[in-house]
Amino acid sequence: MQGHKRALTESDQKALKKSVEAPADHSIHIAAIEGAYDAFIENWELTFREYPDLLTGPENWKQIEKYSDNLQRYLEFIRSKHLKMLESQRQGG
Repeated sequence: MQGHKRALTESDQKALKKSVEAPADHSIHIAAIEGAYDAFIENWELTFREYPDLLTGPENWKQIEKYSDNLQRYLEFIRSKHLKMLESQRQGG
């Protein structure tokens, strides 16, 4: 409603503060992605170092391969989404 004024709820205030304080370059979000990437690599390396038979046992490898394939598909999805967004921007939409 035009002209209607209401007090911001605590949730609204927090969301507004968060959006105002967020860096325009998304450096916090990039750092979170980098941290997740580093943790992923470190976790897998530690696991394979501690349990090398995970890489040789056929049943274990089948599960690892499943997760690796799922991860690869997800990364390909993100790349595809990126390219579609770039194409959409080029077309003015």
